[in-house]
Amino acid sequence: MAWQWITLEGAFPTSINTESEWVRLRQGECTDIDQAKFDSFGVLRYGTAPVASPNSRALFFVPVDGSDVSGDGCKYFYSYNRWWKVSLTPVIDGDPESLYRLEYTVLQNGSAPEPWTSEGHIDFNDDGNGPITLVIPSGNGKIFVFKENAGYVLSNCAGDDDDFQKSAANYSIGATLSKPAYANSVINGYAAVAWDGAGAHGLRHFLWAGGDEVIELSRLVRKYSEAQTGDVLLSCNWGQTLVIARDIVYDMDNRRIYRYSGNAYATLISRPYSMTFFSPFAVKKLAVCTTGGTGEFTLAIESGQAENRLAIQRSSKFIVSASTENRFRHTWLLEAPIQTRVFRVRVEGLKGDIGIYQIDALIDPASDPDAKDGTT
Repeated sequence: MAWQWITLEGAFPTSINTESEWVRLRQGECTDIDQAKFDSFGVLRYGTAPVASPNSRALFFVPVDGSDVSGDGCKYFYSYNRWWKVSLTPVIDGDPESLYRLEYTVLQNGSAPEPWTSEGHIDFNDDGNGPITLVIPSGNGKIFVFKENAGYVLSNCAGDDDDFQKSAANYSIGATLSKPAYANSVINGYAAVAWDGAGAHGLRHFLWAGGDEVIELSRLVRKYSEAQTGDVLLSCNWGQTLVIARDIVYDMDNRRIYRYSGNAYATLISRPYSMTFFSPFAVKKLAVCTTGGTGEFTLAIESGQAENRLAIQRSSKFIVSASTENRFRHTWLLEAPIQTRVFRVRVEGLKGDIGIYQIDALIDPASDPDAKDGTT
């Protein structure tokens, strides 16, 4: 046998990806991670969910839901030295296209222009003629425009000229911006946030708009995000910009997604490991590298002939006492090698201030091709 060590996990805290095919998960992605300390870079530790800073609500957002509407059936807002108007009825001034149109005019002594004299308009009908449901001016000359079926980014809004740049429609939003659901979610003013040219909005899915397009933040974690409704918060901690939507947290700076169920311990399910062409191999040892402090965790091995047929074959509990060594490698020698084609590890019940910074496995790629999963 040609035994060799491989690294299973080491880019902690890993990001959840429940949507991609398991063979496409990259280093730094995992099947699940819960209650990980979000600002413990390079180390998996137990932590609680981040709390949004008090001033984290949107810089400015306009829910186009019929509230605070002028007598002409329109909603007006001021941003980037202009007044903007969104129509809320199918026909304004005899124009049937006004429902999906954003009109603008220059500032007039700081007060709403009366009567309204439009200097121009931008149509948002690439996805059809549905109504505009949300507008978020977010800084850096950008306005994010959401409809029931798509989202847009309008750039170059801060200049004196009218050289606006409208992005193509992004259709991944689906029907998550329906007016009734949105109207119920903005009571406390936290359904949308905006910062430094970016913005986020959330109902069943929470979305991020930035650069020249609108993208869905929760695309890789829909398993957990589809049932989420309510607040979307923003927090900046130690250089991290975090979008918080219920128990799902998106780290904007590091492009990672975490979840927080409220458990008093951290868990991790690693990405599955396999050989090229799913050749059989054997697992003989596991090694867990920890750093600092005291704590405990349970390590389990799941193996099988396919990713959807994995079962726990072995498990072992580790209790780490205070040590003068900052880093320690715990080696687990299995009673007998596990023959498999796919395997992954689970870290459960991680408590205390101990941190895991690497998980390795000793494998033999030239294992018996006729062995069954879990056999010895």
